[in-house]
Amino acid sequence: MFGSTLVKKESGSASPDSDSDQRFERPKGLRGVYYHPITQIIMLGFVCFLCPGMFNALTGLGGGGQMHATTSANSTCALYAMYAFFAFFSGTVNNKIGAKWTLFLGSFGYALYEGSYLAVNIHPNAGGFVVGAGAALGVTAAFLWTAQGSIMLSYATEAQKGVFISIFWGIFNLGAVVGSAVSFGQNFHSTTLRTIVVVFLILTLIGVIIPLLMADPDKMPRTDGTKVVTPRHPSWESEFYNLWVAIISDPMILLLFPMFFASNHFYTWHHSIQSAGAAGVWRMDAIGFPYMNIFISTWCLVAAGLVLSFPMIYLRVRDTTVLDDETILKMELEQVQARENAK
Repeated sequence: MFGSTLVKKESGSASPDSDSDQRFERPKGLRGVYYHPITQIIMLGFVCFLCPGMFNALTGLGGGGQMHATTSANSTCALYAMYAFFAFFSGTVNNKIGAKWTLFLGSFGYALYEGSYLAVNIHPNAGGFVVGAGAALGVTAAFLWTAQGSIMLSYATEAQKGVFISIFWGIFNLGAVVGSAVSFGQNFHSTTLRTIVVVFLILTLIGVIIPLLMADPDKMPRTDGTKVVTPRHPSWESEFYNLWVAIISDPMILLLFPMFFASNHFYTWHHSIQSAGAAGVWRMDAIGFPYMNIFISTWCLVAAGLVLSFPMIYLRVRDTTVLDDETILKMELEQVQARENAK
């Protein structure tokens, strides 16, 4: 769209094989505004505001009384069940095709799911389509949130990560404001649900387009001039192999799984293992499980998750990420690429 933006500065101390240690001249003018990391984070925030944000607002309306409660619960169960499975592989997809295109693919499911609300409003017997759309959304949501995390954290310098996270979540959570405003307008003006769904669907389709307008991560310099480290897109075989190695080489990660599970278990009222918790509790609600039992299970899971995750949090979690981590990542990616080229 704008051509190459990275012009390497002269640096006698930088290694010629390590872009993460070198500084690049930032573009000027409108191009500089477009390629500024904060601009890209704002665009990312609006993608999630218009896609998962509108999804949250629409589901918060409860189908406007047009959808059977069991259909709604089963579609959400299918959503999180598929999310739980595909979240394990979404990082592989993100590494293979890049964060920009992963974000683009991930936004489609939200439009499909909101379209299913319109379908069931027109044809009340289209409950099966709603459940199927929920399952499809589970797949694409895993892609979207993986790309979101990749972009949000990789574009920031160490000192900017808190600011970037705040900007993104501030924009994204405006969806709750929109949902409340639409709900108020629906009750005040007696607006039909079909009109509301059409408006939400149009807004979501705008969100689907935004990733196509975002910058290529390969062309993104940070504010300090360092280049964003991106994967070298190895083969699918090596991606799945590295996924398996990551799981078995650091078993302490397993200690976090109960906490992930518990964090979404209560979503009847309010990605991977986390989404499995949401799938379970939505299914419990659909079959009429006593609410007091669900309430007790929520607190038991939270307590168990915190206890089991404490060793991992205490021993492994750090307040900052040192530059060496990015350098090691780049070296590993170059080694994988070298092995692929040797085949």
